[in-house]
Amino acid sequence: MKFLSFVAPNFLAKKVIHKFRHPSIKKLRERELDMLKSAEQAKLPFRDHQICTYRWKASKAKGNGKEVFLVHGWEGQAGNFADFIPHLLDAGFDVFAFDAPGHGFTESEDTSIMEFLDVLSFLLETEQAAYLVSHSFGGVACTYALSRIDLKVKKYLLFATPNSFEERIRNIAAQVGVSERVVNLVKEKLQKESETRLEDLSVSQFIRKVHVDEALILHDKNDQVIGIDQAETVHRNWPASKMLTIEGTGHFRILRDKSTLEIGLQFLNGDQH
Repeated sequence: MKFLSFVAPNFLAKKVIHKFRHPSIKKLRERELDMLKSAEQAKLPFRDHQICTYRWKASKAKGNGKEVFLVHGWEGQAGNFADFIPHLLDAGFDVFAFDAPGHGFTESEDTSIMEFLDVLSFLLETEQAAYLVSHSFGGVACTYALSRIDLKVKKYLLFATPNSFEERIRNIAAQVGVSERVVNLVKEKLQKESETRLEDLSVSQFIRKVHVDEALILHDKNDQVIGIDQAETVHRNWPASKMLTIEGTGHFRILRDKSTLEIGLQFLNGDQH
């Protein structure tokens, strides 16, 4: 691959970009499928797509009239929150989630960074939820959207957030095994397509324009997908945030770890950490 990076950098850059445009979605677990089946499902038209949305209502006895909006990461889907949703419902929250284009059950021949961001901006403005939860790249997408719309958020819980989308590019490039030269070509091509500098797709930049009362960042110290230094950078630049370091969950199991989910739930319920 190093040889190809030298003699055919454009070919490899196209390969990396193709991976971006065609997210690899893991097979849903039975628990995830069951949770999605239990939701009130609808498809919302957005440009050329039918966005799959999911809505769960807390029981009348427990309902508190508050809605939590869930945002999955790149190559994720709404079912990723299957272990958290029952806790939210039991606490009285209504829950809303969606599958971005090319993710989960929202079909798309290909997709892009900006398409994910634009869909999320549209949905947040439509739902007007005051409680948000994101995982991984969902943190970049969510803060970007919040910086563009006038939405006041009371509580925002971020699981395993990166600081910038460029980090995701480097992760995929590492998977493919390409050189720094190819990484720079990928960045150039993506920036040309999106008409946006990738350096500007940064949570630390977006949070300057958001209206969030309180944020809590939960990140595993040994996350092998997004280094904890990324979350620490976000925390340092965000006065409204607090951060707790988790251990033993990694990047994906953090959404299934009972004790971690309990911390997140207590935060959304108003307990301080």
